[in-house]
Parts: sequence; C-alpha cells; structure tokens
Amino acid sequence: MKHSHKILVVAVILIIAVVSFFLIGDSVMSGMIRKKLEEKPIASIRITSKSVDASLWRGRIVLNEVELTDTTGRGQIFIPEVKLNGLKFWRLLVRNEIVLKSVEVLRPIVEMTLTNDSLSRDEKPAEKNSQAFKLQHIKFVDAQIKLLQKEAETTDTIFSTRLDLDFWDLGTITPRERYSYESVSCNRLRLVLHGGRYLFPGGLYAVEYDQLDFDSEKRLLSGAQIHLISEDDKYEIGQKRGVETDWFDIAVPELALSGIRLDALLNDTAVVLSKAQITGLNVKSFRDKRLPFPEKPDTKLLRGMLNNLPVALHVDSVLVNDGTISYAERVKDSTAEGEVVFSQVQGQLFCLSTIDRLIGRKTTMHVEARAMERGLLTADFVFPNKKFPEAYQASGTLGEMDIEAFNPMLVQNAAVKVETGNLKRLAFNFTYDNDRSFGDLLFEYDDLKVHILDEEDRTNKKVQSFFTNILVLQKENVRDDRSFREGTISFERDKKKSLFNYWWKSLLSGIKSIAIL
Repeated sequence: MKHSHKILVVAVILIIAVVSFFLIGDSVMSGMIRKKLEEKPIASIRITSKSVDASLWRGRIVLNEVELTDTTGRGQIFIPEVKLNGLKFWRLLVRNEIVLKSVEVLRPIVEMTLTNDSLSRDEKPAEKNSQAFKLQHIKFVDAQIKLLQKEAETTDTIFSTRLDLDFWDLGTITPRERYSYESVSCNRLRLVLHGGRYLFPGGLYAVEYDQLDFDSEKRLLSGAQIHLISEDDKYEIGQKRGVETDWFDIAVPELALSGIRLDALLNDTAVVLSKAQITGLNVKSFRDKRLPFPEKPDTKLLRGMLNNLPVALHVDSVLVNDGTISYAERVKDSTAEGEVVFSQVQGQLFCLSTIDRLIGRKTTMHVEARAMERGLLTADFVFPNKKFPEAYQASGTLGEMDIEAFNPMLVQNAAVKVETGNLKRLAFNFTYDNDRSFGDLLFEYDDLKVHILDEEDRTNKKVQSFFTNILVLQKENVRDDRSFREGTISFERDKKKSLFNYWWKSLLSGIKSIAIL
C-alpha cells in the first residue's frame, strides 16, 4: 500500500514538473524569442514583435504585430500575425536545426524605397544564414507589396501588387529537393499575383495585370488581363522626347506559358519553356513622323536582338490566337493619322532560342490575318539560328480585295486616294540580310484609278490625277494580258528603322516595279 502511495506521489510530482516545465517554458520561450528578435538584426533590418505566444506542448509559436524596419530608411515590413506550427524543439536544442511543419505569414505589408545611390552605396554584404532549417510548408497570405523609386524631389511607385505565395519542403537540410538556389532548395512553389502594376525604367510604359498564377508542379504560368500601357498620350510621348517615338498599347486577355523550367531559371539564368499561348492579343501602335528622327543605334535583325538579351532563352513554340494589330502614323502636312489594320490574326512561331543544345529545327513563323478586315494575308518567315544559319526569308500571299480599302493609310500618308482597283492576288518571296533584300513579286489587279490629293486640304488635284492615271500608272496587270509584268524586289535597308519597315519597303519596291510605267 505504501509502495503504491509512493508511486502515485512520484507520478503526481512528475506531472506537476512536466506541466510546470511547459507552463514556465512557454513564458520563458516567448520572452527569449522576443529578445532574440530584437537583439539580432539581419544586416540593417531591425525586428520587433508586440507579443509572442509560445506553446512547447503543441510546438506552436504565434508572433503578433511583427515589424521589420530598415535602419537606413529604405523600407519596412509590417505583419499582423505569423503562425509557426509543429516546431521540433528538441532538434533545435540538440542539433541547432529549425524544423517546422508549417509557417503562415498573414497579410504582410511590404514597402521598400530605392534611391539613386542605394545600389552604389558602399555597404558590407549581409552574412549568409548558416542556420539549417526545414519547413514542410510556408505560405504568405494576402501580402501587399509596394516598391518605390525616389529621385530628387519625386517618388514614384514602380511596382505594386497583392500576392499569395506557397513553398513546400523549403530548407537547407538534405536531401536536396527539386529546385535549389545556392544552399536553399524546395520541392514546389506556387505564386499568385493580383491587381499588380510595374513601371518600366524610364517611366514611359507600365504593365498592369489582373492576375498572374505560377505553379512549379504544373510548370505553368497563366495570366489574365495583362496590359502594356503608355504613361502618356500617343501624341504627348513624342512631344516630350522631341523626336519620333513609338507609342504602344498592348492588351493580352489570356496568356499561358507551359513547360517552364524553373531549375534552368534558378541555376543557369535561362528562360526555358515549351509553349507560349496568347489569346485575344490587341496591339495598337503609333508614331508621329512630323517630329525629328531620333539618333539611335542600328536596329538589329531577330538573331541580333536575341543575342543581346540579358538571359538565355528557349521557347519551342509561340501561338497567337484571334489577335488584332493596328499601326498608325502622322506625317508632315497630313490632316490626320493614317492607319492600317490586321484583324483575325493567327500566328505560330517555332524554335525561338539562343541555347545551342536545345535547338532542333529552323526558326520559322507562319501568320494569317485579314488586311483591313478584307483580304486574307498569309506569310511565312525563316530566321537563322545557331544550328541552322540560313538566310532570312519571307514569302506569302494577299488574296482578293478592293484596293481602296487601304485609303485610310494612303490618303494621309501618301496624299493618294484609290478610286477603283481590284486586287486579284499578290504573292511575294524574298531573302534579306542586314543590308539588302532581293526577290520576286506578283501583283495581279485591274481597273486601277487614283486621285492625287492636295497635301494641305486633301482635295483632288484633277490635272495631276489625270496625267498620273494616263502616263504614270499601269491601269491593270492581268496574267492573260500581253503587258503582264512580274515584279522585282530590291531594297537597300535603312538600318535605323524597324524590321517591319524593312519588310514593307521591300514589298513596296516590287509593287512599284509593276504599277509604275
């Protein structure tokens, strides 16, 4: 009986000791964590927490109202609540390893400010974290991110977004997981950005989006309502710079990038994916050509552009569905801007790459569209790459349509108005290099009649129109007629202008060789 009593007393004492240990331990642990945070800043970042609730029994720690403040004044982070669950206290004490089941960072607000001297400031690099850790799951819920750029007396928001971020099996403890960067690896990550905006350097353009969603397990980045917009009106952008300046407005309702190689991005600074699919692309572009042409480096052809990218790139295919592309320009002495529109655009680009080992075929592009919403335009392009260094080539056809459909561009940009004209078929095939284009063009048409317009008020110059139609212009070019002509494409490139200008002027040289007597 006495022996049983002693066992009971010992048991009660042990229970009290254990309970006391956890009760006292919870309080001591909470105080230690708060003190540790305040006493050990990370580089210039000071960390404070209003309160810390620790539970040794459940392996749970909750930090409330956490503030991370950069002592240099460049930013701060406020987190209402951080939850750490499943902490292995014994591994922390015995092995100095932080092992957690989950971490939840709830509604953090991050605001950072960049200054002109922030990158050039002579600072000691932050010491690398030697703490071994393993987190089964860490999630950032409804974070608000704002990145500011301070210049002189102005401060601009260059990036803002809301985001949700999840990592699975994140840590430094072996075995290594699927994705790694330096000493840290993870098995999977999921990033969702909402309602974001990024202002490009120079402040001319910004990109906005409703949502961007990346999942490393699916190897997919999807986007909704992505919009590249100018900070200025299409006429203001050139007036501010004082020279001809391209203005763009590009909307992408749906974007899907599949087969993304996250490991290549982390380890090799390379963007590698299997397919990019763009649905509903809407591109509007404009240039005010009444302004002086800018001094600029020569425009490179596609291969040169790719080689100048700051990262290596490989995309198996780029697909564009149901797009619209319009280009407008305002020339000297015009009364309005002239515009050309391509609708129902379908495009496929294959093997866009700067990575030799991934190149398995020629770089080609096929495009179909309705020119001025009428004639069917099909075009095929071949671009040289590192394994297939063939000549640049362009070929295609434009189907039957009324030539006067191009009047919105011709009236303003060439002071010419087509009264009648039936295009039966236009076909072209030419090669080009950095200097010249050479090739053939067929232009079948009939009943062509034009008006030469006054450059000031765009009224018909009857005398000039009469002599142009009689003496200068070939009225028809029909294959069955003896006077049928085949055109020759020959154009010396203006290297300061765009690739699209090069293509168009090459075609125009062939058209002139047929239509001008």
